[in-house]
Amino acid sequence: MSNVKQIIQSLLKNEASITKQERIFTYLVATEGEQHFAIPIDYLVEVFEINENNPLISLPLVEEYIRGIVNVRGEIIPALSLNTILGLTCDHSKIHYIIIIQKEFKLGLTFHHVSDLYQIEESKLKPIYHLREHQHHDIIAAEFDIDAHVAQVLDIEGLYESSVVK
Repeated sequence: MSNVKQIIQSLLKNEASITKQERIFTYLVATEGEQHFAIPIDYLVEVFEINENNPLISLPLVEEYIRGIVNVRGEIIPALSLNTILGLTCDHSKIHYIIIIQKEFKLGLTFHHVSDLYQIEESKLKPIYHLREHQHHDIIAAEFDIDAHVAQVLDIEGLYESSVVK
């Protein structure tokens, strides 16, 4: 019987050490203008390349942050610019990629460049204080350092709840 007790105590110790380990998040990092954005891969559907065979189609009489729509295998997906939503400047003529995310419905985000996947420990995520006064601060959850840049972590829940998407 003491063997069983020892095994259970050992398992409980292992579980306690596992819970003390830091959570690791995985993000796809992409750039729009000078901004680096980190998209949680839990919401990532696909990275879609814009070219002459797969164009981004502009729409008249829509908000400026709506860059247009794309046809992805027969499905029409709206494409939004995070820089425009955040009030930052961006050269939209250099858009080459649309990252398609999904929570309640599919939505595309426009980018100039898609870098790589990054695994970030929870302790490396820094809170965003400089966006608190900004109208759409709720769509950026945190930030972290990569190379010589800072990537802003997109809060997908906040984006879908924001007045921009609703």
